[in-house]
Amino acid sequence: MQTYRIEKNAELVYRLKGLGMGGAVLHVGAHPDDEDIGLLAYLTCKFGVRAVYWSATRGEGGQNRIGPYKDEALGVYRTWESQDARDGDGGECLFGPFFDFGYSKNGKEALVKWGKEALVREIVRAIRTVQPHVVISRWSGAPTDLHGHHQAVGLAAMEAFEAAGDADRFPELQDQGLAPWQPLKYYVSADNSGDDLTCGGAGNLSGCLNQELEKQGLLRINTGEFDPVSGRTYQERAWMAYNRHRTQAMGLAPAPGDFYYYFRLVKSLLSAPSSESSFFDGMDPSLPGIAEYPGQGSPMLRRRLSAVKAAVDEALSQFRMDRPSGAADALMGAISLLRETHGNLPDCGLSEYSQMAAASYLGRKIDAFEEVAARCLGFKIEGLCDQGRIIPGQAFQVSTHLWNHMDIPLEEARFSLEAPDGWRVQVMEKTSPGDGTGQGAVFQNGPLSETFDVIVSGSADLSCPYWLREARRAYAYVWGDDEMKGRPFGTPPVSAVCRVALDGHEIRLRSPV
Repeated sequence: MQTYRIEKNAELVYRLKGLGMGGAVLHVGAHPDDEDIGLLAYLTCKFGVRAVYWSATRGEGGQNRIGPYKDEALGVYRTWESQDARDGDGGECLFGPFFDFGYSKNGKEALVKWGKEALVREIVRAIRTVQPHVVISRWSGAPTDLHGHHQAVGLAAMEAFEAAGDADRFPELQDQGLAPWQPLKYYVSADNSGDDLTCGGAGNLSGCLNQELEKQGLLRINTGEFDPVSGRTYQERAWMAYNRHRTQAMGLAPAPGDFYYYFRLVKSLLSAPSSESSFFDGMDPSLPGIAEYPGQGSPMLRRRLSAVKAAVDEALSQFRMDRPSGAADALMGAISLLRETHGNLPDCGLSEYSQMAAASYLGRKIDAFEEVAARCLGFKIEGLCDQGRIIPGQAFQVSTHLWNHMDIPLEEARFSLEAPDGWRVQVMEKTSPGDGTGQGAVFQNGPLSETFDVIVSGSADLSCPYWLREARRAYAYVWGDDEMKGRPFGTPPVSAVCRVALDGHEIRLRSPV
């Protein structure tokens, strides 16, 4: 148990580092296992930036070496595998609505079936959702990409890069809360030889130096660098994550040592050096750098975010794996600063679209801070249902528990349930978190708990992955208007929430029931 705890706390180092970073990278591919294998672990662990892999499809047309699932069922299974892989390399996954209809000989065929404008729009959706500094396309759009799906994504990605910051392109996305966002750099993976597994092929599976690519305009990274936090190289970590694509029979043995990838800089809106050493040359990928996005600087916002970054640096200096709570004071102060900054965005001199984009970004950042602070403090919330399955109109109970593993003095703890419209929720029983005077209380000998009675709406829909709620068209799924578009899965039916107050600060904990 002690070893497990230390390993989990070691992962907190990456999360803490990431709180002070504003840079994000969106990696674009066609299938769930197209990613440049070492890239995401390299970005998340070395730099602490957010790294998201977007796949146009869920891989429904791929092989299945472990079971009978195919078509839509295989797409669900490969979505699980993608989440598992991202848990391993520290990244995140998003998906397009396009159906993997099997091998396609050329990009033109795929664009006809999927629709080029639709493909561009969905990559724009991903860019505006992630708000990246850098977009890296796995595919170039050339015949050397071989698979038509690869070529189609490569052709559409560059147009999406140009369109993402244009308020006149895809205004329907703004109606869904996605503000225009212009990334600063666009790269293409340089080793796109498809099925050639020799040096430089298939995402450079051999990882060796390629003298033909040692020239200006190409960036070389070494994912074989040693990571002292995990005790292995970034590439070793990435191999183990990639092996989680089990249906695709991935089974690559990780090994230490140098491992190189090359990326061609296709477009940059910055004055970057001709010979780059990093994706972030010429920009500020730290949290204060967000003050310059998208395309409009705000000195006031930079000052506020610089104060938040200083608090993160203090938290990192106080963090110890055997005593993570040492970082908590600085993190709680940073959360208060972020909330204040979020609320005062109208005073920061931003344009309408810049303010909209900054509000979205900071809201997501506050959630990340709260999650890390809770882990440092040893807080954990759980929600347990007394029924394994429920049906429309059924009554059931949910018991919620706040575990305060380090016996931190609390001023208040308030539970609630998030449930769909039309569901009835009523508090039945709770243990008091104190007298409400703010003097603090320490909860020992078990968790703080609260029980809720819930009645399901009689018209509630049956559970189903959101992209399968409606019959798909021939080559794409029909998505609804909810905010889950592109996510691996939708929101859980019911979530437990606990607002915890301590030392004049408040954080929210959330967990699916």
